[in-house]
Amino acid sequence: MITRSTRDNKYEKIVSVAAALISRNGYTGSSFHEIANRVGIHKSTLFHYFKNKEELLLRILETSVDEVNSELEKIINNNGN
Repeated sequence: MITRSTRDNKYEKIVSVAAALISRNGYTGSSFHEIANRVGIHKSTLFHYFKNKEELLLRILETSVDEVNSELEKIINNNGN
């Protein structure tokens, strides 16, 4: 049985692997097939998480923006002390 934690970990791994591949090979140079191979899953399994590569790219961008915002908040809060 796949637990929510396992699913969440797999989701994060897909996003992380895809971000690295897209960073290195570009968006058009990275395929769902290659992403799946690097994660260790079948390509069709990616469609349980993302409807297409565009949706995956959007999630990568959202994650990056969230991380930058978090770091900026830390900087602002530390400078206020």
